[in-house]
Amino acid sequence: TIIIIMLLKKGTRGQLTIFIIIAILIIAVVVLFFVLSDKFEKEKPVSPEAVPIKNFVQGCFENLLEEGVDYISLQGGYYDVPNPNIIFYGYNLPYYFYEGKQFFPSQKILERQTSKYFLDNLDKCSNFSEFEAQGYQISFNGEPDLEEVELDQEFFIKLKYPLIVSKGNTVSRIIFFDIFVPTDLMANYLIIEQIVKEQNNSLDYQPIGVIANLAYENNFTFDIIPMDNNTFVYTFFFDKENLEKERFFFAIKQGDKEQ
Repeated sequence: TIIIIMLLKKGTRGQLTIFIIIAILIIAVVVLFFVLSDKFEKEKPVSPEAVPIKNFVQGCFENLLEEGVDYISLQGGYYDVPNPNIIFYGYNLPYYFYEGKQFFPSQKILERQTSKYFLDNLDKCSNFSEFEAQGYQISFNGEPDLEEVELDQEFFIKLKYPLIVSKGNTVSRIIFFDIFVPTDLMANYLIIEQIVKEQNNSLDYQPIGVIANLAYENNFTFDIIPMDNNTFVYTFFFDKENLEKERFFFAIKQGDKEQ
């Protein structure tokens, strides 16, 4: 109150200052309202009628993300493999070394490429015919949108996937899905990174000794397969009990290191 009285004594300039303060307060209140509204919307529990739909989509998303992790591992960390690349048993493998240049993907590339695979295959999780036969009506209420992506000891995606689920007189909204998939992708990537650093010292040989030591320490198997034109395909199998899981492939082309 004392501050306002002092401002009024300053005349027009003081009145203008008051209006600015009031405008700022109004904007702050409006922003706070929408932030809190969004928070409450996120925390609103799903109705019992919509739980089967939520669980179905959640499980499908988890399987899809796991599938994406496996797929990009088979293609050296890529979904859309850049040039140069080589076909190997139906997969496109990137060259980590080609004509003396290095093309090793960053962790962010792994995250983006896995996320792109995930988004491009969301339709696999939109077949609700089984539930529609039980009287459900399910519709989309907006476009899917990635809110957060993080790769560490697990792969995490927060996805906005707005659905409206109706059954009888009950209408429910499902908006967000938190998808967690345990994976050793990051740990495997760090091992591959060590091999790439060693390979970078010379492109005239394969660092079999270094790879063998890492294989012994980390309990994986590997193979180096010669191809045409001084190209070698490196294959790594990080799960000895299931060779169809946790594979990582890439190629190199031997040659002089770029000066």
